[in-house]
Amino acid sequence: MSQLPFQDNFQPYLDTLIELLETQSKHNAADIVHSASFNISETGYDNWNGGTSTWTLRLTIPPRNYSELLSEIDEVVEIISKTFEPVWSQISDDWLRIEVSPRITSVKHKQYANGEIPKVVRLNILDGLRIDKVTWFGESDDIEFLSRIYNLDQLPSFDIRYHTAREDIFQHRFNNDDWENDWIYEDSRFQLLNGPTDTFLKFLCQIVDPLTQHDRTLVSKLVSDFNDQLSPCGWALVESERVAGRPRYIARQEGGPTSTHI
Repeated sequence: MSQLPFQDNFQPYLDTLIELLETQSKHNAADIVHSASFNISETGYDNWNGGTSTWTLRLTIPPRNYSELLSEIDEVVEIISKTFEPVWSQISDDWLRIEVSPRITSVKHKQYANGEIPKVVRLNILDGLRIDKVTWFGESDDIEFLSRIYNLDQLPSFDIRYHTAREDIFQHRFNNDDWENDWIYEDSRFQLLNGPTDTFLKFLCQIVDPLTQHDRTLVSKLVSDFNDQLSPCGWALVESERVAGRPRYIARQEGGPTSTHI
């Protein structure tokens, strides 16, 4: 078996591929590479003319994404392969095949009725954000983010010195800076754990909104992680439009109309 240079650090080459696809407006292909787990290995050898190895780059994506792209998967693979050619030629003279496959996942046996998102699922999602150290307000700030979902001037303050949630947040997040970044997860005013489903979904959509999060790789990962948890509840975040080439998401109930907008 050959050893491919930088085989153990292949991510920079994929990052270059993503940038090339984005600049060519090949957004579907770029999103696949963004969301994929990858493995590259030697899968063949031809000893003719000094010998040439064949390498296979396997990109595995969530089954839901794969099913949505099934009718165009060959075309997308061809786009990825052709775009990657000038990058690969700088790495090796060997042959390269690219495959896109569904990621193997465990079957979720528990399903939730009526489209409700129970507290245990909400906690799992929020705990995942904590574990991955994702800041929910991203490149904005608490007030800017929350104002897109709530009327902060109508929500009460928990500090007797102030009247509104806006004043409360400004004091404790900007003046005193004595609230942790994840303060909102258990703040009853914002009803993330026990409130309406659409409020929680709007919160998730806002986390991955282009105004909030600029890191496209992180956005793809978050959407995939959210959908893994939301799927048993009958919900998924789906792309609704693009803003400056970046996807904006809404929540859609499986088997029903799109119902959550931001």
